[in-house]
Amino acid sequence: MSLTPVLIVGGSLVGLSASVFLAWRGIPHILVEKHSGSSTHPRAMGYTETTLEHCRMVGIADRIPQTPQNFRLRRVKASSLVGEWQGEQAWTPGEADTHNTGLSPNTGAAIAQDKLEPILRMAALEFGADLRYSTELLHFEDRGDSIVVQLRDRNAGRDYAISADYMIATDGADSPIRERLGIAREGVGNIRTVRSVLFKCQEADQYLGLSRDTGKNSP
Repeated sequence: MSLTPVLIVGGSLVGLSASVFLAWRGIPHILVEKHSGSSTHPRAMGYTETTLEHCRMVGIADRIPQTPQNFRLRRVKASSLVGEWQGEQAWTPGEADTHNTGLSPNTGAAIAQDKLEPILRMAALEFGADLRYSTELLHFEDRGDSIVVQLRDRNAGRDYAISADYMIATDGADSPIRERLGIAREGVGNIRTVRSVLFKCQEADQYLGLSRDTGKNSP
C-alpha cells in the first residue's frame, strides 16, 4: 500500500486549486478524479480580484485573461444577442454592482470554469502534483492516525489502496464523503432549477465581444 501526506478526492475547480497550492508549497499529495477530465460545461464564471491575487502569488495570474479596469459584471435579459436589453439586475442580488476597485494589481477575471481548470491542472503538474484521472474512490476508513482508501483505476480496471495522513473532500455539493461522515447541510434547500444549453457558434463571437457601453470591442 502506497503512502501520501494528502489525498484530494475530486479534480474540479476546488480540488485543482488545492493541488496547486499544496504543490507550490512542496507538499506531496495525490489527487483522484473519477472522470477522465474536466466537464465541457462552462459552469462557474467570474472570479474576484482576491482570487487572482492568490493566482499571482503562485505565478500563474498572467495565464488567466483578466478584465479591463472599468469592467462591470452584469445580468441582463435580452431577446437576442443583438436585440434590445429588456432588463438588468445586479450580479449578486442585494449587493452593490460588482466592479473593479482599483486597489489591487489584479482586476479579476470573467473566464469560464471549463477554461480555467486546464490552467490550474497544468500549473499543478508543473509544480509536481500527482493527478490521477479516471480514478474512483470506492471506500475510505479513518484509522485515527491515517485514512485508508480503496481506489479503482477505471481505465485499467484495477483496485488498489492508499494510506493518507489527511483527505480533502472536493467531490461536489452532493459529496458522498460528506454524507458518509454525517456532515449535514443547512439552509433553505433548493431555491430554483436552472437549465442551460451549451453550443458553439463562431458567428456570435463578434457580438459576445462587443461592449454595450462603448460600442467597441472590449480587450
